Amino acid sequence: MTTIKFAEISKLKDEIDHALEENNFEELNNLSNNLEAIVKTLVEDKDTARNLSKSEINVLVKLLEDVSRYEELTKKRFKDYTYGVSRSRKMHEAYKQSPR
Repeated sequence: MTTIKFAEISKLKDEIDHALEENNFEELNNLSNNLEAIVKTLVEDKDTARNLSKSEINVLVKLLEDVSRYEELTKKRFKDYTYGVSRSRKMHEAYKQSPR
């Protein structure tokens, strides 16, 4: 069961990277919720701690680092995205109000 979860985590990490590149915040939300659910089931499984190999522990440590990186990237990308949308909206409003 643990191996399957690690495969899912790896796939989700790739999908999260892609969603971040595309500024697809809705998909990013869905993917992060899926990742949270998988990690939660791993943590709640009492046998997980005893059955983890050194490489799996390293994957979890890397995942923790990636989650921090995702958080920072998401904040930055969302801030840039909302700034761009706001600026575009203001320019459109100014254009509509200008005499022709």
